[in-house]
Amino acid sequence: MTEDGSRSVNHYPTVDEILNVESQQRCSVCGRVFQNSSACRFHELKIHSKTDAAGPNEARLLKRTSDEQPIRMKFHCPESSCEHKVFDGLRYLRQHYIRSHAEKKFTCERCGLKLALEKDINYHKKHRCSGLRKPKGLCVFKMRKRTKN
Repeated sequence: MTEDGSRSVNHYPTVDEILNVESQQRCSVCGRVFQNSSACRFHELKIHSKTDAAGPNEARLLKRTSDEQPIRMKFHCPESSCEHKVFDGLRYLRQHYIRSHAEKKFTCERCGLKLALEKDINYHKKHRCSGLRKPKGLCVFKMRKRTKN
């Protein structure tokens, strides 16, 4: 039991479970298409009362529909260097894993920084890279005062 009275369940997903997420899911009962697996499982649970699905998120969905003690899923990073990193959701673990451990595919042309996500490199170029952004209030072409000798 945790401080708020909920049960805590530790989940140790593999790298494949973290990285390989299908973009669209289809309901096994009616065939409706969903953008993610969570929406599909929630639909199956609420509309079709299907509770036989297995996986770490089903406990969270069942928690929403019953008065039982809530179950908190704790997701652990599979990398040995991150053995103490715990995340409240698979989404946050995926973000961490991609940014910290996955291949850095994008490189800043100005400074050479490598990042794993295109949105991160775009943010870096716009807001962080010193090669592209000039500090506010400082003009490079200001005239220098001449001192008289």
